[in-house]
Amino acid sequence: MDVGPAGDPINATAVWLALVGRVTLGTNGPPIAGLTVEAVSGAEKKTAVTDAKGEHRIVPLGKKTYDITILNLPAGLTAKPAKATIDPTTHFDSCPPRADFVLTGKFKISGLVRACNARGGPLASAVVTLTGKDLTVTQEVRTGPDGRYSFPNLPPGKYTVAISHPTHTFAPRQVDITLDKADVTQNFIGDPTQSLGGRIVMGNGQPFPGVEVVVLEAQQGRPPIRRTTTTDSRGEFVFAGLPAGLFDITPTPPDGSFTFTPAFFRFTLGGPAGNCGNFFTFRANRNAVEIVAIEAVQVIQDWQNNVPLVQDKATLVRAFLKPAGTNRTPVVVNNARLRVEREGRSGGSDHLHFRETGPITPPHRGSTRSGLRAGHGLRRRSRPGFVPTSRRDADNGRTPCQPRTPPRTAATASASQQAGRTTDRLSSHSRRRTRRR
Repeated sequence: MDVGPAGDPINATAVWLALVGRVTLGTNGPPIAGLTVEAVSGAEKKTAVTDAKGEHRIVPLGKKTYDITILNLPAGLTAKPAKATIDPTTHFDSCPPRADFVLTGKFKISGLVRACNARGGPLASAVVTLTGKDLTVTQEVRTGPDGRYSFPNLPPGKYTVAISHPTHTFAPRQVDITLDKADVTQNFIGDPTQSLGGRIVMGNGQPFPGVEVVVLEAQQGRPPIRRTTTTDSRGEFVFAGLPAGLFDITPTPPDGSFTFTPAFFRFTLGGPAGNCGNFFTFRANRNAVEIVAIEAVQVIQDWQNNVPLVQDKATLVRAFLKPAGTNRTPVVVNNARLRVEREGRSGGSDHLHFRETGPITPPHRGSTRSGLRAGHGLRRRSRPGFVPTSRRDADNGRTPCQPRTPPRTAATASASQQAGRTTDRLSSHSRRRTRRR
């Protein structure tokens, strides 16, 4: 049975020339499935169809230049780029080389969601879903504090917009829309139910699932109503079927490092204003820091970046920290002391001291940021100018973009020993380079 490009056998050093990519509706938008992507080089043509994630993969390819286009582009959409040109033998910006396409249309469906009536306040956390009848794509957005939603980059066609909310109902719940000449604005009004609900998010806006929330009736003169629930995968919670009365809604911190803003909400169900405003948003704050990366730099000849730190050698260390659960830019701690636990030692540990670091600067190409390695401490950065060969392809079964280095033979080891050099902890690439010098 023939396998591999041109029937080449599969082995540890085989190179499969492949092309991958993704098609989305707008930048960072939803994926588009069912599109045919074609790679053409002279008389040779190869195609692939995008899957549910909008991804395509064309393999195998020859050692030549290909033009990549989308064959069945939906009417009213423009692809950027219109055509991609790639030579998989030299195009190493990514591994394997990529041909990504972003589709854009000229129309938009947007609107405002209000609570109670046409003059009510904006309703946050309403989930609005867009389904295309002519375009196989489904989009979902959540209204923000301003109650607004938007679906841009749409081609002409027929669409359905549906809406839902944990504590509000809508009539109608969905609307059919036809885009042909201009943008369309579709507003919704939510009718609050006899319930209390809300959403808990982290400092970076991501949902916080699994948090216990307590609702307690604050009214005196009768046994208070007390209920508990936990937030779902969206960070949402709902207390349905509550009677009229004054209630406090309080999230319970999962541990001592969390606080919530605000600490609680107080709301009157069935009051003079009705139940408008019965949905609340809590923001979780964590009184802790997160280690984003620890970077240790020693100048050595180590092409594969797998030699442990050498004690008492001049070393630069940068520790990148940020408030836990946020997207804030990491900061560096000056005058830090790194404590390294070594495997196989039953008592005590080594303390390695490093000089004060300067402002944060992005690491150069080929550097390694990593945590502690069991038994060895921190990895070192390769000497500038060396680009380490990644072992990720072999680990994940991905297509390599360059031939792998043959294993070191006994003859090579013998020649290295005769040269009188200490090579036990250097890669084979570094050994050969050392001998030439």
